[in-house]
Amino acid sequence: MKKVWETYEDNGKPYYYNVVSKQSVWDVPADLATAFIPATGSDPADAPPGVQQTQPQPIQRQLQQELPHGTPAGLSQSQLPGMVGGPPNMNNQISAVNGVPQKQAPAQLYMQQGQPMLYSKADPHLQAQPQTYSNTSAQPQTSQGVSGPQSNAEAIRVENDVTHIQITTKTTTEFTTATEGEDKKSVKNDKPVGKVKLTDSEWMVIITASGRKFYNNGTQSIWELPMELDLMGYDGDKIDEICKQYMRDKESRKRSSSKRTHSDQPEQDAKKPKTVGSIDPYGHVAVIPGVISDDDSSDHYDNLPEDQKEKHFKQMLEESSITAFDSFDVVKTRLMLDKRWNLVKPKEKRILFDVHVRNLNKRDRKPALQPKDHFMALLKEKKVSANTDWYKFAARYRKDHRFKNYGTDKDRVDMFQAYKLALDEEVPDVANQKHAIENSHKHTHSPSPSHNGVGGGHSHSDREEGFRQLLLDKGKVDSYTSYRDVKSRIRSDDRYDAMGSASGRERLFDELRDSIRRKDKEYLGREAIKKREKEGASQKSEMEAKTNKERSTYKQEEGQAVFTALLLHVVKNAMSWRVAKEDLRNDSRWRDCGLSADEKEALFREHTRKLDDKAAARYHNLIESYLNLKLDTPFEEVAKHIEGDPRYERFRSEDKDERKNEFERYMVQKKKMALKDFKNLLLETKQINYKTQSEILQNPGVVEHIKSILKQDKRYIDLDCFREERYTMMNEHITDMAQRGEPRPVTASVR
Repeated sequence: MKKVWETYEDNGKPYYYNVVSKQSVWDVPADLATAFIPATGSDPADAPPGVQQTQPQPIQRQLQQELPHGTPAGLSQSQLPGMVGGPPNMNNQISAVNGVPQKQAPAQLYMQQGQPMLYSKADPHLQAQPQTYSNTSAQPQTSQGVSGPQSNAEAIRVENDVTHIQITTKTTTEFTTATEGEDKKSVKNDKPVGKVKLTDSEWMVIITASGRKFYNNGTQSIWELPMELDLMGYDGDKIDEICKQYMRDKESRKRSSSKRTHSDQPEQDAKKPKTVGSIDPYGHVAVIPGVISDDDSSDHYDNLPEDQKEKHFKQMLEESSITAFDSFDVVKTRLMLDKRWNLVKPKEKRILFDVHVRNLNKRDRKPALQPKDHFMALLKEKKVSANTDWYKFAARYRKDHRFKNYGTDKDRVDMFQAYKLALDEEVPDVANQKHAIENSHKHTHSPSPSHNGVGGGHSHSDREEGFRQLLLDKGKVDSYTSYRDVKSRIRSDDRYDAMGSASGRERLFDELRDSIRRKDKEYLGREAIKKREKEGASQKSEMEAKTNKERSTYKQEEGQAVFTALLLHVVKNAMSWRVAKEDLRNDSRWRDCGLSADEKEALFREHTRKLDDKAAARYHNLIESYLNLKLDTPFEEVAKHIEGDPRYERFRSEDKDERKNEFERYMVQKKKMALKDFKNLLLETKQINYKTQSEILQNPGVVEHIKSILKQDKRYIDLDCFREERYTMMNEHITDMAQRGEPRPVTASVR
């Protein structure tokens, strides 16, 4: 019926709404009354006569007074600091037993004094009388169950109920106080005495002093078995067995501790949590040795010597799940709860941790078995014999990791053949013993060993030696010869028949062929080694030559840099090599540079040339500073204006005629540049084209027009002192353009 009827609030007064029929009523519907004995409505006058209603507010106020000062409203005693709070539903059940009304959803069933009540969300302090849940249908009128007014001590009898409840204000208060006192006492005494950490899970089992157990994962506590542990295979029986084993281990540790200390210390089992244990998901119980029980007093470690403390600290590191990649700061947060963590000083902790991690790295770097050893183990495991074919073996065990991890196919074939050869060397000893037994058996049963008339007088070793010689003489055996081909060539010889058994002949052939193969392989190996040694020697010589060349080049560059620095320091002006050499020899860098006399002189010539170029550049800049400078200006005119300048005085001061020569060379070069610039000006002038010459013949004024355009450019004005040359260049350009004719269009294809 809860799903049909819903309760809504309207200005604080409850009413009921039917979802199916969309009907709203103020009173409790009759359908809803069939499931529960009706509770009181919003008006206290609607209660059945003779029934006194209980007020939950005084009880709640009384509980609030008993709580410590400053406790938030709604916080029960089981949630006080220092207490292990149980699951939320447990606190609700305790409050329900105490008679404290619980805030529930609208029109929900709630508990008061252990009886089901109908709660209305509109008025949380609504007066309600205890009702009893009945599976049988009842009438909605409660007045039929009670006749006339009754006293406070009169009982309410309900149909199909087996108990009689007497409700009074006094009894309700006493019941609430008594129940609350018992719960307070039980909560105070029922403290955790141990905890067990479950392997591969964040949950731990907390054991209380009364033997009860609940589960905690750091964020919540519940009484029921968590779904995560249920999926991991834990159940109630397994948890009980784990807790019993933990208590037994706890008692044994307590007894051993008392024997060591020889003192009667008061037991503090109900006040301290116990060792965190590790539990196997399959049900095996064990205690992590790396975590010390709280029963062991820290004074026991304080009295230990320093070497014992260090030993305990190292043991803690070994027992912890520390890897070679963990850092000290990360591991520290996990190990701080262990009492052995504080046995050594802070500086020593990091040192011992670094040593432990270094040892782990060394242990991890131990070389594993070589792939070759794994491949040999595979050959031995699969019982490879002398008759085993390589292709069948490779096809069968190709996917085996020991087969794939060893070298290339050639390496595997060589190892396989070598293993078979090793087996072949063991087989002749067994065959010889077998032949010796057969011969001894024949000698005991035949009086004349030479009855066959062929080689009967020789021993078995002589016959084998003769057959080997036969193979060498006529068999033409090499590394790839088959016994079938050799047999046809040697079977007519007497030494073939003297050997006797066919298996012995084939065995000797295989031995000879294998020996030839080994010799060939050794020869090829020696030749390969010689070739590699030769190649290595040539490469070494090339490397040494290259290294020596680079070393000499480096020394050469270093010596040049030293001598150049010496020249910059001593030679400031251009001078002769003979004069400068006297000054340079006084410096130690003259000897330390390690250069020859020719190399030093070449560097000096280069240095003086650079000095001359710099001085000439400064002299040219000084000439350009003359404002009236033209291409035909004489040296004497310019010299009058620049004679007092330091750049003039320092340039070739020993030879005054050299200044004039340098001026004339500069002006010639300047004139060449001016003519080149004028040529570019004519090319850039669009008014001069292949038609210009014909236009000049028709109209001589075109020349003046062209000149008027060119006069606007500085490149034309610079040649005013060389008018004839300028006019000649212009006519040559016009004639050249006329001879070339009309230019080819840009889009025309070249044939």
